[in-house]
Amino acid sequence: ARQEEQVALIMDEAHYMQSLKSKRTTKALNLASDGRCCMLALLTGTPIKNGRPANLFPLLKAVNHPLATDQRAFEVRYCKARQTSFGCTSICACTSICASTSICASTSICASTS
Repeated sequence: ARQEEQVALIMDEAHYMQSLKSKRTTKALNLASDGRCCMLALLTGTPIKNGRPANLFPLLKAVNHPLATDQRAFEVRYCKARQTSFGCTSICACTSICASTSICASTSICASTS
């Protein structure tokens, strides 16, 4: 039996992975979760749009980070998500930089600047 080769996956322009519903993100997450993928590098030179923690969730999911196991809990904790009177979920567009900083402190998806 032939053993499957392992692959390293490098995704440039990773900041485009902002919505779990987009085709780009869905396909990228499928590649990242493929059993042959032994290493994943998410690259971007562009700051996350508006510094919103919600935009980090797909990236955390791609690297299989523990914070990405429950999207609702993530949104409540880092995005001030709440139910509206219309039955929809509202995510605060203006969250403090402290939330993003605490997320990034334990991951390698954020690089320090000199």
